[in-house]
Amino acid sequence: MNDELIKRLEKIRDELMLSQKSFRQICNYIECLGRDLYFINYSLEDQCSTISRTMSDTWLCQVENQINHNLKHLTVVNKLIQAASSNESLGNLQRYFDSIAELDASILDGYAEGKSIRPVDGLMPSVMPTDLQNSVEQIELVSVNSPGCWKEWSARIKNHIEILNESVKMFPASHSFASLPCSLSIILTQISIAVEEQYKLENLLEVLTSGQDEHDYSSVFGMDVILIKQQLKPVPILAGEDE
Repeated sequence: MNDELIKRLEKIRDELMLSQKSFRQICNYIECLGRDLYFINYSLEDQCSTISRTMSDTWLCQVENQINHNLKHLTVVNKLIQAASSNESLGNLQRYFDSIAELDASILDGYAEGKSIRPVDGLMPSVMPTDLQNSVEQIELVSVNSPGCWKEWSARIKNHIEILNESVKMFPASHSFASLPCSLSIILTQISIAVEEQYKLENLLEVLTSGQDEHDYSSVFGMDVILIKQQLKPVPILAGEDE
């Protein structure tokens, strides 16, 4: 009897450990996203980037809450495996079995394989796909340094949108924060438009102020240069990078 129970508990433990890994990967990514949004917001000072920062912080808090639930479940399951393996009397531990009953049912339904829409706190509906893991790891590496110009920021934001769009597929609509990556993708699309506009201004300013030869008459665009500079926001950079 205990052998069958132990196998069932080990299955739950394995799914919880896989979920924890995915939750932590998502958590690390949101921290990178939040850092980039902080710099963008500091430079653009617009409503979209401000809202996106709030949404990013909310998502991070919810993922951290899922990790806490996961760790509590994992502690209970490990203790139950230990007790069952030692042939201890399990009658007094019924309340702990009750606490993981919904988790067990959801796994049996196939929730952890993306086959069910019954979410349980602490359990991922699907493991993060390898391609998405690679994209997250890549953006974590490059986020050590901030982009040096608006063109590079435009590419960074587009990468975030791609990652968010893939993240949306991991959570069914019934999940507690399923709407957050979707909403962030939508609002980052608006931010991308603003960043792209800054890139165009940056590029135009470069064209108007770069002399091609000794007879170049770039100075005739003096007034235009002043107007462009008034519209051009400072490139978001980490403190100390411009030194």
